[in-house]
Formats: sequence, structure tokens, C-alpha cells
Amino acid sequence: MSWLIAQVWILLLAAFVVGSAAAWLLHRALPARSKGVR
Repeated sequence: MSWLIAQVWILLLAAFVVGSAAAWLLHRALPARSKGVR
């Protein structure tokens, strides 16, 4: 059963990393397109 818990933790960590990277890219890209370079 421990392999299942480890797999779930790895999936959660990977989803968090991918989600945070996508949110950071959106945060970096959207203001640059709407406001221009500050």
C-alpha cells in the first residue's frame, strides 16, 4: 500500500509544479501583452 501513497504524493507534487509553472508563465505573459514592458 505504501507504493500507492508514494505514487499519489508524486502525482500531487508533479501537478503542483506544473500548475505553479503555468500560473507563473500566465502571470508573466498576460501583463506584458496588455500593459507592455514596464
